[in-house]
Amino acid sequence: MFHVMSMTRTKRLTFPISAHTYIDDMYFHAGYTRGLYVDGLGFTTCEQLQFERLTHGGYKRTLRLCPTINAPKAVQKILGETQQYDEIGHYDAPSRTWRYEVIPSTMANKVKTNGRMVVEAQGKSECSVMFEVTFDVSIFGVGAIIEKFMGTQFDENLLKQERFTRSWIASSQ
Repeated sequence: MFHVMSMTRTKRLTFPISAHTYIDDMYFHAGYTRGLYVDGLGFTTCEQLQFERLTHGGYKRTLRLCPTINAPKAVQKILGETQQYDEIGHYDAPSRTWRYEVIPSTMANKVKTNGRMVVEAQGKSECSVMFEVTFDVSIFGVGAIIEKFMGTQFDENLLKQERFTRSWIASSQ
């Protein structure tokens, strides 16, 4: 049976900083980005290939990332023992929405990941951040298994991201 479904995961977190501070002073700050991926998530590589501030207050950014993953053998056999990918995204300031696409170094035509992050003000000193990601793996016989693994990785990494972000905020105040 050919897998034609996709999997979407959504989670909302609240942080004790303003929406403006979350975006402009933290999320797109090079130190936070590198710290998040290398220290917080344990990636072996986090290289910023492009960063551009747009005239309307938005951003364009491309990162090259290499996560440390403990994938099941079936997943490793298909995707390889290590994965490198580029995250290409655009932040729209008026809607406070970051949209991104993940381009893996292998099987980019079969493994698609798209996500968005929406930041909402919760008063002057708190924000709510909604993370949403969709995985679509078109590999006969194992697409659903790989999507499930990717969903689990997203959940685990979001917990690590939450811990790192809270620590970053606490050390910045």
